[in-house]
Amino acid sequence: MNVNDTVNVACDFDLQSNTFNFPEGISLIYDGGSIKNATFNFAEGYVDGKLLNKSLTIEGNAQLTNTSFHFDKNQWDIIEGKISQRRAAENTLVINQVISKVHELGADHFILDNIDAYFYGGLGEREEGDPGALAGSYIGHDYQGVIADAILLPSDFHFDMSETTTTLRVQPSNHPSDRLIGVVHQSNVKITGGQLIGDRLEHDYTCVEDKTGLAKFTHEGAALIALYGAHNVTIDYVKGKNSTGDVISAHSSAMRHIDGSLKEGVRQNENITISNSIFDASRRNHISLTDGEGFTVEYNTFLNAGHGMVATAPVFKRVINGNYRPSCEFELDLNGNKIPTLDADNNQIEREIASSAGTLPKAGMDLESYRERTKEGELHEYERIRDVTIYKNKFIGNSRDLILYSTSDVEITENEFGSSVNLTAAAFDVLINENIFKKEAYLESKNQLLNAIQVATTVIKPTGENLIYNVEIYKNKIYDYDKALLIGGKNVEVHGNEVFNTNIAFFLTNSEDNHFHDNIVTTTNKNWPSSTGYYTSTSPTIKNTLIERDIISVNYRPLALYGLNSKQDIVDDTQVIFDAVDFSSSSPNGELWIESSKNITIQNSHINTKKTDNFNNSSVNMIMNTRN
Repeated sequence: MNVNDTVNVACDFDLQSNTFNFPEGISLIYDGGSIKNATFNFAEGYVDGKLLNKSLTIEGNAQLTNTSFHFDKNQWDIIEGKISQRRAAENTLVINQVISKVHELGADHFILDNIDAYFYGGLGEREEGDPGALAGSYIGHDYQGVIADAILLPSDFHFDMSETTTTLRVQPSNHPSDRLIGVVHQSNVKITGGQLIGDRLEHDYTCVEDKTGLAKFTHEGAALIALYGAHNVTIDYVKGKNSTGDVISAHSSAMRHIDGSLKEGVRQNENITISNSIFDASRRNHISLTDGEGFTVEYNTFLNAGHGMVATAPVFKRVINGNYRPSCEFELDLNGNKIPTLDADNNQIEREIASSAGTLPKAGMDLESYRERTKEGELHEYERIRDVTIYKNKFIGNSRDLILYSTSDVEITENEFGSSVNLTAAAFDVLINENIFKKEAYLESKNQLLNAIQVATTVIKPTGENLIYNVEIYKNKIYDYDKALLIGGKNVEVHGNEVFNTNIAFFLTNSEDNHFHDNIVTTTNKNWPSSTGYYTSTSPTIKNTLIERDIISVNYRPLALYGLNSKQDIVDDTQVIFDAVDFSSSSPNGELWIESSKNITIQNSHINTKKTDNFNNSSVNMIMNTRN
């Protein structure tokens, strides 16, 4: 060949493992042929991606003729169908080698279609003497485990799978934290299409230890897509199903300083978009966010998260071989409950293990960063999750839909929920607006009582700080719940919501500085003969709360307050004021009921009940109200 020659490869060549050195400017173009068993060393040139295969080595200074590379499983010895763990690990190793090589050659678009194959960790680069997952040396739930086990995607790269002909499966194993696809410390990555299938129904759930000796009896650390310190990532039109843990998990690459700042060399996740995807039957959560900021989750469908399922494959029997690991004190039964591994005489129990039961938190989506408080109340913020938009998603059949455990700056808008949205531990600056909540029939069949929206109260005793605050809930429509809204927290504004056919519209708990206004409650369904508008129990303390211009029309008591502000240390300025509220009951026994409560004012309101108000052992100021 001469400088700047273009060679069209139209025939099949077997070059007998020889090495060829090419001058500058050489271009190899696919023209229907193939090249096998050769090494090409380019001074500077181009090679057509269609010519690449497992037996052709490209060295020197070469680039692909096209930045899009179409992966052909037959050229790279990917084996489909049911295979051994070692062969599944070889599948992972091969695809990682190809991704690395074509990216080095300039590819930014990796097309993967017409494939249905299993993948497993264990053959990647590891520390000396660490054989990896194939020998049971599991790396924990951190980014080193992803690097060891997953299909790894580099920066500036589009991993493009067919929505209909690409299926990537997790190899069934005893791995407690297997990850299928990983993005670790990379930027500008796009993952589209594909069907990602976990091993939930074929997994061996017997207890194992990771490399550090920690017991892994819940086997919940798996993810079909794992993000660690990833920036500018788009996940679009992906289908994920049957993960033993999550479909998507997002973590920083290491814990933060206690003040929440990032340590040197550590990256948080930033600017992550998850859209147009379908997630089904994850054993834990569909999406778990623990660290990062700038998440957009939109137009997705969340199905059946966290429920128990019946395994179709044979259950595994733990081997009694004298190698009992002391840290594995428990395993999980078919219901997901912990059961001991030793009997009363400290003998190892032989039993069959199979637990595809859901494992906590059991949610469509969970925002949960790891934080601690010292006994003095000082915050140690090892993880941080903030700036999350959840928009126009559908949540169907999940054990719980959405958990805001410890997070901030979250907007939840125009979604369709069938279970619940829960603010549980430390959530602030949250907006919940224009969503539709319709309690699903399966919850009725299980007699499962829950709230459409729950805003809990978490107070740090040494400081009195309320960790759930600055929440706005407005223009939501809520249908057929036992309790529509359970409201605690601090500085929570609830307004413009419409509540239909619920047993309790507003369940009030310990809270302060909350404001309810312009809500409409209508319950006519005879399934709720004792329906109530505003309700308290267990003697809550509610400080400085104003409820105004609400319209309450129920079957029984528009107002039923028990023990409100009844504790001895309540001061006089702890007030709950109802102003210009319309109270109405359709029952002949309808009434305003207030028992053992104080510091309550009802003023400028209209009361349409058949019975006289019943205020037992209570202090209630009635000012300028009207009655029918």
